Amino acid sequence: MLKTSASPTARTSTFVQKAKPSLSGIWNNCRGEAPGRQHHQHTWRRITVRVFNEQTLDMLRNAGWSEHRYVPLYDFIKNSPILFPLARSILIQFDGLQIGTSGAGVDCAASDIKFDSWPVYDSASEMEELCAANGKLFCPLGYCHCDHGLVVIDEEGKVFTFYDSLRLMGSSFEEGIQNILDGRSPR
Repeated sequence: MLKTSASPTARTSTFVQKAKPSLSGIWNNCRGEAPGRQHHQHTWRRITVRVFNEQTLDMLRNAGWSEHRYVPLYDFIKNSPILFPLARSILIQFDGLQIGTSGAGVDCAASDIKFDSWPVYDSASEMEELCAANGKLFCPLGYCHCDHGLVVIDEEGKVFTFYDSLRLMGSSFEEGIQNILDGRSPR
């Protein structure tokens, strides 16, 4: 459960474009904005309450996380058109942390997670393709399974793993992270 100052709103626009769009074009089309208008100003919202199980909280705290943690992001990351406010607020609190281990899980393989803002820059073309195919924004939060896959969040807060395709891991940040660490399929 995420508590923020504003609840997410439903997107009613659809993405239809023949030519390969630019990232700013994808941002604008996913947001239902007029083509050509660039959205560079992001509102930073600190997410104040996180609901993790005790085991996940212990892992995060041992890795250096606290509710007041703040990690400044590089300008080229902060200005990325795929970095929407929810993803930004998560990276500001979790960037640089590594938790969990890969191995046997409950329903599938359990995985480690390395929160890292670098894929926001490095995986921009993959995120562009995901947005074009799904009509909404996706932003990587870091790596999973010994850097073989990405942990990705959409603008609704759903968390996925991404290897060759998306796999839903949770309907919220907390649920997705716990399911990845435990090797659970979302319920």
